[in-house]
Amino acid sequence: MINTCIVATGGTFEKAYSLLDERMVLEGGSVIPELMEKTFLRDCDFVSLFQIDSLRMAKHHREALLEWILSARYSRIVIVHGTSRMVETARFLRSHVTNKVVVLTGALYPYRYSPSEAASNLGGAVGVSRLLGFGTFVFMHGVVFEADRCRKDAETGLFEADS
Repeated sequence: MINTCIVATGGTFEKAYSLLDERMVLEGGSVIPELMEKTFLRDCDFVSLFQIDSLRMAKHHREALLEWILSARYSRIVIVHGTSRMVETARFLRSHVTNKVVVLTGALYPYRYSPSEAASNLGGAVGVSRLLGFGTFVFMHGVVFEADRCRKDAETGLFEADS
């Protein structure tokens, strides 16, 4: 039985350049199924809950995500999330999810454009989700952080431990 699910919520990971709007947008379907196939991610299901920029993620989005997690049959869940509000969502989920492994990841550069760290972040998040005990974590750039012990550096965009 597959007990790992990758959940798309949007973020830069999924963005593309719109010629009409002349900016990066979330449009069309998720890139994650293609990425899963190209990188041979195995024994994972995929669900797209919504496609939004995390700067627009509101309380009702987090509550919908939480409701899905709590009702899902999966014990290990990897959430692809925008990096701007990833820590906020991780901390919210941490206080409500106690009997599953939840790992949030994202990308500073869209998967559709190379070079991007999106593939390594997703693969790493799936891998560590299978090794960690129950809890909520952030995985970015080869590092696992506890949800309440990390932050995104505003100047570099990189995630770091927050003591």
